[in-house]
Amino acid sequence: MDRMQHRASSHTRSARDATSWWFTARGREVVLVVATLLLVASLARLGYLLAPSAVERALIRTVAQATGSVLTVGEVRVDPMRLGIVLDDVQLADADSGQVLTVQRVEYRLRGRSLLGARRVVDGLALERPQMTLTAAGQTGTAPGASLPMRLLSALIDSESFQIERLSIADGEIRLHHDAEGIAHVRELTGIALTLGSLDSGVAAAPAPYHLEIDEAYGVRLTLQGEVQLRAATVGAPAVQVLPSRGEVSGLRLPVLPGVLLIAPVVEIDALVGTLDPPDARSEVAARVHIAQALLREGDGAELSLSQLEGAIDLDTNAQGGTELQLKLQGRSAIADRLELSGRYLSADTLPTVALTLRDVAGEPLSQMIEAVLGRRLDAGRATIGLQADSDAQGRLSKAVLEVVASDLDFAPETPAASPEPGVDVALLLALLEDTRGQISLTIPVETTAATTMSLAVTQALRRYAFESVGSPVAALGRSLALPAPPSTVVRFEPGAAALTQAATEALSELAGALLLRPRLSVAVPVNIDPQLDRDALAHQQIELHVTLATAGAEFRARPRPVDFASPRAQDVLDEFAGERLPATELAAIAAQYGRTGDSRARAPYYRAVFAALVDSEPIERGALERIGRFRARSIADALTGLGLSPTIVELGENVTAVSSSSGHATVPVELDLRANSRQQN
Repeated sequence: MDRMQHRASSHTRSARDATSWWFTARGREVVLVVATLLLVASLARLGYLLAPSAVERALIRTVAQATGSVLTVGEVRVDPMRLGIVLDDVQLADADSGQVLTVQRVEYRLRGRSLLGARRVVDGLALERPQMTLTAAGQTGTAPGASLPMRLLSALIDSESFQIERLSIADGEIRLHHDAEGIAHVRELTGIALTLGSLDSGVAAAPAPYHLEIDEAYGVRLTLQGEVQLRAATVGAPAVQVLPSRGEVSGLRLPVLPGVLLIAPVVEIDALVGTLDPPDARSEVAARVHIAQALLREGDGAELSLSQLEGAIDLDTNAQGGTELQLKLQGRSAIADRLELSGRYLSADTLPTVALTLRDVAGEPLSQMIEAVLGRRLDAGRATIGLQADSDAQGRLSKAVLEVVASDLDFAPETPAASPEPGVDVALLLALLEDTRGQISLTIPVETTAATTMSLAVTQALRRYAFESVGSPVAALGRSLALPAPPSTVVRFEPGAAALTQAATEALSELAGALLLRPRLSVAVPVNIDPQLDRDALAHQQIELHVTLATAGAEFRARPRPVDFASPRAQDVLDEFAGERLPATELAAIAAQYGRTGDSRARAPYYRAVFAALVDSEPIERGALERIGRFRARSIADALTGLGLSPTIVELGENVTAVSSSSGHATVPVELDLRANSRQQN
């Protein structure tokens, strides 16, 4: 009995001690810890199991409202302990533009202290292996703008409910798909790494370092290092500004002319700056570049080595989807002391235009060029060669213009084997083109076909110009001087006369002005007569003179005057001459046709016919005709020298040439011949 009472009292005392322990300080701590652990375990269970679906629904709804795009997520993991969210296999698609943004993993970590405020602070938003796909179709090749990622970035920055302290991108990739005329083109840009800090609405982000490596499918690699700054815009998306940066491009293959590539192993980029301003849908990128060594290669054939190229590259886009790339480089080449290359490429209505200029080409390179065109080698000379070409929408040459400025050209002596195609008079060609300073300036259109290379097209254009110039020297002279019309080299004389008409004087004045600008040219003046027209004219003059002298009386008349066939005195003189020089049968035939009755005025037709018969029967010596031809040549030579030409370049012909006037012209033509003159004017 006592033992049982003892046990009961022991149990009562233990229970009382235990109850009192719960109310001690240590007991309360243990209880709180246990409760907290149970609560955390419950929250963790809820976070890991229930929160992902809620987060996914919220994200899809928020992104759709902010960007108008469709978001899909492969898996969502929530870490309630670290206030972090991890999204795997994220895809953001824009049905209107065809842009697709995929991210292998997105990590999002919230700052705990911000839970108590009205605005949440995101310590870090990390994108792992994001991939942006841009798709464009059509012949213009217009690349779509990056509107989708910029709208997403704008939504992140302009949000009133949270701010991002740090945004990082690792191993980014951009794929550009372009489908033109059923031909798909794909370019892949990979290795993009970027870190931005302090992204807050209304506040410019502090400059953040970035590292960008891009590998294209065509072997081009771009590496950039520098700083980038994000400026929040008051309306719309933020503006991104790339601060002065440095980098390089390796394996560059840039089409500068149809079928011609600029190939550079390394392009050094210095002070690259750029701005992407989505509110205006405009972006600008500019960079100074340096290329130590490069090649201009035409297909698998000709190559031109380049060195020490310096210049700038500018890239602009506008709201209409146009993309303009401007390239300006200067350097040296294997054939020129100085090379200039500029290009303007646009993806909108304007077609690409490229200009290539080789300055101070001399020596063996210039001699080889000239030999390929004319079959003659140079002993000396210098030239600047420029080519401007326009391409069509398919990248084919649509128009090209060749400009050549040469000076002090001196050809080597011609050998029998040096001229494969006879007919190119090099001396005459130079005389037609060289000005008073010893320079030659040409502007020649270049025609090409799908099967013609650029170098062959240029050679053919130069050869065609040379052959046309020596074949039609007068037209070439007018073309080289940019005259409205070629000067006339045909001087027309009245039959039987050697005096210049007013029209002939004006034509010679224009010709002399042109020849004064081409000191290597000379002009040959032939001795021309028209045996029929000149004989008839001289005979007419002699019969008129006989009648004039016979009817003059005491008055002295040294020159013939027109015969008055109604004058009785003139009729008496004509009867006397006709009786002495014409057969009676011919006079009877004339009288039968025209009649001799009536007064003197009625008999005028008869005497006019008698006068014509006397002209036909008048003997004119060949020497008289030749003297008329020589007087004409001397009249032309005196006029040219009087206009400032040196007598040494005006060559008078020795032999008399019989010519016939063309149909519709009752004049005698004297056509001057342009020739090369080795002796220049003083």
